[in-house]
Amino acid sequence: MHKAPELVAHKYSILNQIGGGKFGQVFKGQNRRTGEFVAIKLEPSAQEFNLLKHESTILNFLYSKWCRNVPPVYWFGHYGDTNISMVIPLYEESFSDFMGDTETPVTKKAEIFLRSAVLILQQIHQYGVVHRDIKPANWMFRLSNMGASKECVNKECANKEMVLIDFGLATFVEPGTDEIQVKKEHLIGTPKFASWFVHDGQEYSKRDDLLSVLYMALWICYGDHLWESDREYIHDTSTDDKNTLLPPTHVLNPMNVWLKHAKTRDRIVQLCVNTGNDKIARMADTLYANHIEYSYCLFS
Repeated sequence: MHKAPELVAHKYSILNQIGGGKFGQVFKGQNRRTGEFVAIKLEPSAQEFNLLKHESTILNFLYSKWCRNVPPVYWFGHYGDTNISMVIPLYEESFSDFMGDTETPVTKKAEIFLRSAVLILQQIHQYGVVHRDIKPANWMFRLSNMGASKECVNKECANKEMVLIDFGLATFVEPGTDEIQVKKEHLIGTPKFASWFVHDGQEYSKRDDLLSVLYMALWICYGDHLWESDREYIHDTSTDDKNTLLPPTHVLNPMNVWLKHAKTRDRIVQLCVNTGNDKIARMADTLYANHIEYSYCLFS
């Protein structure tokens, strides 16, 4: 057995693990030459589909198009005999840190998030890229040299801007055609924040990224109560029992059926109206009608 090299790319030392899942691990690292802290993602090179290679391709493409609210790839390549690695910046603040700010009202916080998130999605969507896994863990904050943004209401928000990370599930989308699309049996992304249309088995589109950030904005306001519904729909318990054996990503898994019911147009629009922000309600109305608008329209 070969001993793994001490440094990644001969200059990045691995310090401690900060995340991971079934596809790989994420470590905090440090550039031995400059002292900069970085995030180092490791993945077994023997996997059938290499997410890191795919992610580095997407990120390099977006960065070449001057999308600057996504991570630059510092390095990508093999690490040792069994892993590949990607090195990106380590950002100063997580979405959990943003949520921990107790000075900003949740409705204002939701609007701050939504305005920035939609603008970032507009950047990547114009080049045909959809993220497909919008969730709190995939938003980070970095210090900005641009000064405090007009959305900031206190010093905790000043000089920070959002960054969208983890493009392992991202892909390019083609303009729609008139062909009949076969419904998907499995949803892509994180079920809680996947759009109603993804739960319905429809092809993923830019609309679904935007609906996911809308659900996140509502989650900021309502917390996990967002997923509680009134169970007015009628269901067959025998079918439910059978479907509990389906994978967690299957659209007919009872939890996904329940989440889909919690994301119906009428319920989401009403929750938006209840925030008192008519622009957020307008966003829900237009997206469920499959009419995409970005923040220059929604928040002007």
